[in-house]
Amino acid sequence: GISDPGASLVKAALVAGHTVVPLPGASALTTALSITGWSFDRFLFLGFLPRRKTERISVLESVITEPGPIVIYESPRRLKATLEAINEVVPDRQLVICRELTKLYEETFRGTAAQSINHFSTVRGEFVIVIKGATESNSTMITDKEIRSVLNNLESQGLSGRSLVDQTVKITKATKNRVYRLSLEHEQ
Repeated sequence: GISDPGASLVKAALVAGHTVVPLPGASALTTALSITGWSFDRFLFLGFLPRRKTERISVLESVITEPGPIVIYESPRRLKATLEAINEVVPDRQLVICRELTKLYEETFRGTAAQSINHFSTVRGEFVIVIKGATESNSTMITDKEIRSVLNNLESQGLSGRSLVDQTVKITKATKNRVYRLSLEHEQ
């Protein structure tokens, strides 16, 4: 995965049904990225997300248009809340979640955030969550600036409050939380 031709080999092995096991590296970050099977030339490392839900959502919404993978570290007691936030912001985006890399109980999960919430009902160990980068077809590729423009346009047509937010969500396909947050900023 990381600036090497190995991504195509990892992907081929996964498609063939083989298990891909990472070798210990300098960090869990690079180890997790190496087994995604995705081609990319850059990635974004966020470390641990903020504790508060609104801040977690805000951070995720600010990076959803990144073309490269987004990497997050998470503890077992905050894993579910983080996966729920990811599911709210990018429900269809593929994830690779690695637990206890290079240790006895190492585990790698591949799927969406909703699937992973069910999979990790009981958790132990430290986690690396890798969110697949955005593609041109992702409906979340709209920028905050574009959402603000739609808000302004609809407001000038007389919409306000909930109807303003609902109509903006319908037009932009952005999450309701994101549009609501931007509408609050817009009012100030």
